[in-house]
Amino acid sequence: MWFHRKKDDGGEEQYAAGMARLNEKSSRADQAAFAHFSKAVQCGHVEALLELGFSYFKGRGVEKSEGKATEYYKLASDKGSANAAFNLAVMAMKGEGMRVNLSLAKQWGLLAEQRGNPRASGLLVMINYGLETERMEAEAMAAAARGWRLGFGKVE
Repeated sequence: MWFHRKKDDGGEEQYAAGMARLNEKSSRADQAAFAHFSKAVQCGHVEALLELGFSYFKGRGVEKSEGKATEYYKLASDKGSANAAFNLAVMAMKGEGMRVNLSLAKQWGLLAEQRGNPRASGLLVMINYGLETERMEAEAMAAAARGWRLGFGKVE
């Protein structure tokens, strides 16, 4: 049967097909969803970039790769995705796909918050607590080093 297909609006049809396949909850459906998201990305669909990142992060329909997840999240964030910025903040905070970097996590978290991610504020509280803890630990280590240089703490 031949029919005229309307112009695909930025990959929305492929994205919707991918989301529908995810609901089937099987490895074959996950692979099909990944293929749909890939096609949607070729049409410029931003949320499909986020789904590809998540697929790589979880190994959903594709071999798990936190490095590739980071790449796709960065692409999605560059195109304005608040959720991608949030995911990057979490990854930087936990050291997933990159080294733990609380300063970078804070940057991503602030971007996610500015873009309206509802969970970003809570994440920023945890990140700021971690940064403050790091600062206090560094000060304690510096004070301890000064004490050792002055001869305090030697066992006789």
